[in-house]
Amino acid sequence: MRLLKRLCLFAAVCACLLAVLSAAVYHLPWAALQGLPEAKRDQLVSLGVVSPASHPLYREWLLNFVRTPEAPRPSTYSLDTPPAYGGQRTITVDDAPSDALGFANAIKPSQARVLFVGDSFCNGASAGTNLSPPAQFARITGASVYNASNGGYGPAQYQRILERVTRSLPPGERFDGKDVVVLSYLGNDLSSDSLLYLERLESIRHAWRWQLTLGPLRAWVRYLWDSRKGQALPYGPQWNYSGVPMICATPDGQPFSWHPGYASYLFQEGLDAQFEVAARLFEGIAAQAPQGGKIRLVLVPSSLQALEKDIDWARLAPGSPPARDLRPIIDSMDRVREKGVALFGKLGFDVLDLTPIFRADPDRCLYYQPEDTHCTAKGYEAIARAIAARWPELGRSGQ
Repeated sequence: MRLLKRLCLFAAVCACLLAVLSAAVYHLPWAALQGLPEAKRDQLVSLGVVSPASHPLYREWLLNFVRTPEAPRPSTYSLDTPPAYGGQRTITVDDAPSDALGFANAIKPSQARVLFVGDSFCNGASAGTNLSPPAQFARITGASVYNASNGGYGPAQYQRILERVTRSLPPGERFDGKDVVVLSYLGNDLSSDSLLYLERLESIRHAWRWQLTLGPLRAWVRYLWDSRKGQALPYGPQWNYSGVPMICATPDGQPFSWHPGYASYLFQEGLDAQFEVAARLFEGIAAQAPQGGKIRLVLVPSSLQALEKDIDWARLAPGSPPARDLRPIIDSMDRVREKGVALFGKLGFDVLDLTPIFRADPDRCLYYQPEDTHCTAKGYEAIARAIAARWPELGRSGQ
């Protein structure tokens, strides 16, 4: 009996110590993380190891991060696919400084006639904010544009940005125009972004439960394990979609390499659950339409969807990951896209699906970075021109 009591006491003490350690890790001050690379610090926050509130650029109203307000942005960009295969490559980009809200603009929301909202595609990732679709749209049409976007955003952020920029900002600062354009990337806005949103919401709204159930420690262990595996090939050779030959002219004549994360589209059950969450978020976006105005929704396809016919399928080794998986992934992405288009129509959005437009464009292979998820400057220009052609009235409301 005494032994049992001692074991119970020992277990209780261990549980208390682990809970204290979990809370201590979760509330680490940002200064304690300064020795880590920025990407690793951000990853610890995203996984719920460390409280987002500790990050100086975290905004509770956004449930995400902004760029450093009123500061220049880096002139280089790290392509997102090479690290998945054990490499690293940076390119030069043309980024504008951030404004007071942490978005890349030279004007206030109140000075704009068109409001763009989106994620890294709207932000011009891999080319620069000065070459983003909103910036190129402004040059093409002469309309005054405010670009409220950053990398890592999804439908949850779009809804919050619209509420903030059109309603919560003081009079004289908020956007009071009628024209809103939301750029939605079909690669993750209707799928994995929803999962990330739920995880962050869980860790923030139920922070105490997250800490008491050792969530920060569990996430930390998972992070360390994934990092250890990542010393070689993070996703394993079974998901290697790199070096895929193309039959079209590509930027610098490179083959395309797709991120292993696309393999998530092979698992339909998870996609259905994620789509349901995304549907609720887009309902919230629809409710943020400006009075007397409307929200235009632009659907940007992944490079896999746009360039399916340009893959040199005959040169793929039989049974290789690209030969085995890419077509099923594309089919799955298209099913999600079709569900999304039907949903958006019911919600009252005016929708521009760029997928058929890009698939029919002879220059489409020059629209995407071969080693990155995102578009080239030419691709972003094509997006801007498609928007201007579809809605020539944009920016002219009330003039």
